[in-house]
Amino acid sequence: MAPQPNLNRECKLFSEYLIDLGPSDYVLRKYQEAHRLRPPSAGRPVQRFDHILMRLALRHAFMLRLADTYSGLFYKEALLRRKLVLLLAILECSPGAFDRLDRPEVHAQPTLYRLLVIKGFALSATALLAVLLLAPIHVACKISRQ
Repeated sequence: MAPQPNLNRECKLFSEYLIDLGPSDYVLRKYQEAHRLRPPSAGRPVQRFDHILMRLALRHAFMLRLADTYSGLFYKEALLRRKLVLLLAILECSPGAFDRLDRPEVHAQPTLYRLLVIKGFALSATALLAVLLLAPIHVACKISRQ
């Protein structure tokens, strides 16, 4: 089976989001192979909201962050989350990428506290924006399904 170019694009965007680094050929190959052997959509029907989240996530890195934040809080079984977890597992076993995941950030205590506050505010703002934008769509999809 020929590689799917949209999976390569997806893998590149997700990899840059997760580890701020493009995927190696090995990661691209394994991502394609995983989708061929057992797609992340297997085992659970893909909902309309899954398609919406995926389309939004693939538009821009910021929309990916919003979609991931929303699904992490309110829609844990989302196709997007399953694809991100799949790629994260591949990256953890990948030369050149696993060290980005395993390397601890070392900061002086005052700097650490400032970073925690800044990241906390950023996450709160992202979560609020994600809820404002995506909750109405999620609710509408649930209502139309019933």
